[in-house]
Amino acid sequence: MFEQITPATVIVLLIIGALFVLAVRRLRKKGTCDCKECTSGTGSCPSCGAAEKMAADMQKAASIQKAASIQKAADMKD
Repeated sequence: MFEQITPATVIVLLIIGALFVLAVRRLRKKGTCDCKECTSGTGSCPSCGAAEKMAADMQKAASIQKAASIQKAADMKD
């Protein structure tokens, strides 16, 4: 299994590992927010607020759709 690992493979794996470490460090620092204004990803910038509003709207739509499907199933039983 390890016969196929060449120095080039080791270098590529080290580069991928370094990029992974940098990505994790950035996520811990900024969260998932990618705007320049936000420093912590806590929803203090317009982009974070928009994402939270979209998530709330999607949750509301899902609950409405679920209630409608339950009502439809109840109507079909009758």
